[in-house]
Amino acid sequence: MQRERFCYHYLNNEQHGKALVDRINDQQVIVDLSTHGVYDLDIDVRDKRVLICFDGGIPSGGLPKGSTVIMASRLPQNLSCDMKRVYKKRSPYEEEEYYIVRGSQAVQALWRNFILLKTARAVFRMYRPDTLQPRYLIVDVHDGIAEFSTSSY
Repeated sequence: MQRERFCYHYLNNEQHGKALVDRINDQQVIVDLSTHGVYDLDIDVRDKRVLICFDGGIPSGGLPKGSTVIMASRLPQNLSCDMKRVYKKRSPYEEEEYYIVRGSQAVQALWRNFILLKTARAVFRMYRPDTLQPRYLIVDVHDGIAEFSTSSY
């Protein structure tokens, strides 16, 4: 008997959750993320890795060996804040900013990523909506389940 398959997600800085993955055929599935859209993904149903979906970026070294990015699509909405409120680096060792400046606004593009992860830990980059401060989403995968935690800010 085959177990149900889920897509574990952390979208738009909202509460994390999981969505049921529906099999179309041996090489294709559908993920219904409710108000966040329905996605048709090319995934071999025999693949035992866990499906993760998040809105943000992948820092260098964030994906463990054996991971596969299934889809990365630019979202139509951006995050933006006034330049007076945008996060300023506190140390020269912090990563560079990823936003662009449009007049008095800082604008951060958002990407929705679907990734297959095996038992491991991955790190993804997200942004605080009010200041565009980068924060990190840590995903631990074990026993076919994904657990999310975020860096403090």
